[in-house]
Amino acid sequence: MQAKTNTFSVREAMERLELMKDPAVRLEDKLRERRACEAAFNNYATYGIMSIFRDVFNEWFVADTSKKIRAVLKAKALAGKHSNSVAPYGYKPSEADKFVWAVDEPAAEVVKEI
Repeated sequence: MQAKTNTFSVREAMERLELMKDPAVRLEDKLRERRACEAAFNNYATYGIMSIFRDVFNEWFVADTSKKIRAVLKAKALAGKHSNSVAPYGYKPSEADKFVWAVDEPAAEVVKEI
């Protein structure tokens, strides 16, 4: 005789957890879901099919900009240039060229002691 096991799926477990929530919290979750659906519908109703293209274009634009920024930072690193405007402790911007850091003697002594 085999022992009977009580097994249930992840979906059933999530449903059971949902039922264990406080009714006020469940109502708040449902209202939040409804507001999100209404906002999406209003966006589509206002802009029509173009809202879909606008959303895709916006996502592409962000991804493209991110790739460009990473490429510039990599090119600066490969050229030996720094990518930030604040010099690390122990250095200061050079008076001759602002893109070159000169050693700041008083701060350099502290760094050497450390």
